[in-house]
Amino acid sequence: MIASRPAEFAWSTVESADVVAGFDHVLPLGEWVFAAVAPFPTIPDEIAYTDVVAAWNGAAPGPIAGWSLLLSPDTADALEPRLGGPPIGARLVEPGGLLNAAWSERTAWAIVPFEELEPRWKVLRIDGRSPLDRPLDLSAYPLALRLGLRGPIDKAERVWTALRALRGPATPLTNRDESRMTVLAMTGVTALVRATAYVMEGQGITYPGEAVAGVLSSADIAHLSNEVSFAPDCPYPSPERTEESLSFCSDDRYLALLEYVGADVIELTGNHVNDWGTAALEHTLALYEERGWGTFGGGANALEAGSPLTVSHSGNTLGFLGCNPAGPQSAWATADSPGSSRCTVQSLATTVAELDPQVDVVIVGIQYPEYYTYTVSAQQRADFLSLAAAGADIVSGSQGHHAQGFALPEGGFVHFGLGNLFFDQMDRLGTRQTFIDRHVIYEGRHIATDLWTGLIENWARPRPMTAPERASLLQSVFAASFW
Repeated sequence: MIASRPAEFAWSTVESADVVAGFDHVLPLGEWVFAAVAPFPTIPDEIAYTDVVAAWNGAAPGPIAGWSLLLSPDTADALEPRLGGPPIGARLVEPGGLLNAAWSERTAWAIVPFEELEPRWKVLRIDGRSPLDRPLDLSAYPLALRLGLRGPIDKAERVWTALRALRGPATPLTNRDESRMTVLAMTGVTALVRATAYVMEGQGITYPGEAVAGVLSSADIAHLSNEVSFAPDCPYPSPERTEESLSFCSDDRYLALLEYVGADVIELTGNHVNDWGTAALEHTLALYEERGWGTFGGGANALEAGSPLTVSHSGNTLGFLGCNPAGPQSAWATADSPGSSRCTVQSLATTVAELDPQVDVVIVGIQYPEYYTYTVSAQQRADFLSLAAAGADIVSGSQGHHAQGFALPEGGFVHFGLGNLFFDQMDRLGTRQTFIDRHVIYEGRHIATDLWTGLIENWARPRPMTAPERASLLQSVFAASFW
């Protein structure tokens, strides 16, 4: 900006400059936000600001006791005034090496500028606040620094006015602009049938969503993988599990649950979408269209089912792709009948590679063969990683009735199975555990994922996990991820 007006302004050394830009100077220009981070497979979610200050000064209390604090030299310089002098308790690492250093130690954490976040970091809350939150009161977040100018007031004001004019009055000078942030919430299996539907009839249609509605509706884009079609002639549900009960349909009234939780995008890769016949799926597609919900992974015919869904929000363009390589054949769309998208992993990877240059972030939902374990087969791992290698930024295992682990390939985020969201499998712990993955996209890039964890109760309703329940699940899935 200064360089575009050489007759009036020039860069100089701090010693000889008339006006100096820096943090916490008098004439405000904007805000610069930093985040406390740790390797993604970290169990603690939060630290106190007093712990941050103590670690800076050579102690490490609380959940980070005994952990190493890593900083880049620039971050150390920026935070010195805020945290009270040089970082006695930190080790300085060049920015390009911070993440690898933290992962190699595993009991290490760091403070990084917001724009340097990436999915292999876990963002830690500080006194309950996170830079991933929106809205965030920066005046109450301790690692938000005011960027400003100091110097003779007349000269500082000239520089300030010039900088504002160059950027435009509506463009904040910050590394964290909430107007350029998109939050995508991805969920696991929804099937409003059998015991889940029976409970809904007794407790109310929106009962299953009471504890998750806030999480989903607060996202800009809320995804649900609804495996079952709605049908006006769907019979009253029975909680019994019989061979006949595996042919699924949902009463039209149950659509109110999806509305209640704030659904925006419906995935149609499920292997039960045609259980009640293709007319029911055509009816369901019309219901989704009436509500303005996007769909992917299935559709009115094979061409539509295999086409990507593109969604734009806050300057970010997201492309959704999905398919069902697992079958059964009756679930697949044909040239002239509706269903889920039939594919092989190889053909899906080709479509991913074609979509990648057209959008900022590619999201893939895949209905893979089911494994009721935290760990996944070598083939599932290889197949999901091949989709990431083809250009998928986020790969979600939509088949996952059982919660499963993760992989974090370079530039990608893979969750092999998110677990049931609304379904009645109460027979084992792993089918009651569920994730909602809150992906944060900023300026066209997937920068972080925050994990919401829940436990399904009463055959229908996920509720937030207690701290011990959450720690146990994270330990299980991180171990299954070979971390």
